Amino acid sequence: MSTEISFQFDILVRLVAAALVGAGLGLERELHGHQAGMRTHVLVALGSAIFTVFSIYGFSATWSSTSRSWARSRACRRSC
Repeated sequence: MSTEISFQFDILVRLVAAALVGAGLGLERELHGHQAGMRTHVLVALGSAIFTVFSIYGFSATWSSTSRSWARSRACRRSC
């Protein structure tokens, strides 16, 4: 159970860090009068962080040595 809590905490820290960085960039742009402000940058930063976390943890179970060799052999069949 503690590994699951640490896993969730790790994801939460990553998302909060992305939101803070996006908010900082957006605030700076709002202060200088640019169009894309804090809300836009927070949403873009959170979206990219969620995509990255999903890429890291979501596909680790499906990526194995057998799937890599299958993909390589399938590509070879078409071009060889």
